[in-house]
Amino acid sequence: MSTASATTDSKLNDEKKRRKMIKIPKFLKSIGKRASNPPEALKPTTTEILNPTMTETSHPETIESLRKYETLPGQAQKFLDRVGQKFRWPTSMKDADRGMVFFFLADEESALEFDDETAFNLIFFYDNIDKGTFNEHKDEWVLVYKQQLIKYGPEYTRKELKVLEEEMPGAIYLPVDKSRRDDLVKSLPARTVSARHVNQEHMV
Repeated sequence: MSTASATTDSKLNDEKKRRKMIKIPKFLKSIGKRASNPPEALKPTTTEILNPTMTETSHPETIESLRKYETLPGQAQKFLDRVGQKFRWPTSMKDADRGMVFFFLADEESALEFDDETAFNLIFFYDNIDKGTFNEHKDEWVLVYKQQLIKYGPEYTRKELKVLEEEMPGAIYLPVDKSRRDDLVKSLPARTVSARHVNQEHMV
C-alpha cells in the first residue's frame, strides 16, 4: 500500500470513529442514505456563513487551507460551495470538530441524511459561543435547530435525546460549559454517546 493510500485510509478511519461518537443508533442504520439538501436559507446564494467575532486581519478559508480535511480530491471546493467564499471557522471550534463539519458538508457519497443540517447547526452553536450569546447560561445545555436557538435546558437522558432526534432531525443539544463538552469526549467509551453533535448519547 502506498503512503498516500495509507494516509487516506487513516483519515477515513478517524472520521468513522468521530461519526460513531456522534450518531444515535437510528442514524448508524442509515449508512446508505445520502446527505439531504440544505434548506434554501443555508445555500451560499442566499447567505454566507461568517464569524463576526473575527478581526479584519483574519482571512477566510481557502481551498488550500481546507485541503488538510480532504479524503478525496475536490472536497474543499465542495465545502466552500456550501458555506460561501467568505467562510471563517468559529475560533472556539476544535480542529477535530471542524474536520467533522467539513466531512458532513463535503463528502456527498458517505454523509448521512441530515448531516448537513447538523453541520450548519454546529457552526451556529460555536459562532455564538464566540460571541458570548450563551454566557448567562453556563450551567445549561443549548438546543439548536435550523440555525436557530430553540431553548436552554438540563442534560437529556438517552430516551429524551432519541425523541429529540425524531422530532428535530439534525438538531444539536450541547452544554454551554466547555469543560462539560470536553468531558463528553474523555468519558468515551465508558459512557454511551448518542445525539447528533459533538458526543451525546448519555445513559441514565
